[in-house]
Amino acid sequence: MEIGAAISSLSAAFGIAKSAMEARDEVKAQAAIADFNAKHIALSMAALDLVEKLNTLLRTNHDLETKIAEHQRKTGERDNYSLHELAPGRFAYRFKPADVSGDPVHYVCQLCYDKGIKSVLRLQEASEYTSRYLSCLEASAHDLYF
Repeated sequence: MEIGAAISSLSAAFGIAKSAMEARDEVKAQAAIADFNAKHIALSMAALDLVEKLNTLLRTNHDLETKIAEHQRKTGERDNYSLHELAPGRFAYRFKPADVSGDPVHYVCQLCYDKGIKSVLRLQEASEYTSRYLSCLEASAHDLYF
């Protein structure tokens, strides 16, 4: 065989080997890209799951902050009342007027207020059959005769 033909054959063999290595590297690169894409998709799904959980926690936090604010408001409002005995065994919360408040002195049904309902008692004048009494609009069973 001539040297030129041998070099040419050797060059062709190197070309084939190089092409085979490039093809092998391309397959490896494609496999690595596929693996990367799969991991990227899994990471994106995990991130979306975390965002959903964060939104749930934020809603829960907002709801709890609202409940706390409402509880603090009711607690602060409760400081404006004191339990007062209108008649033996008949109690109502009496408003303690403050200088800055324009609210008049009034009574709130003790049973309703302890349940979180602020029901202002209404004075009912005496009739032929009853004496004067304070009436709770929430439940007539809470009427206070005095």
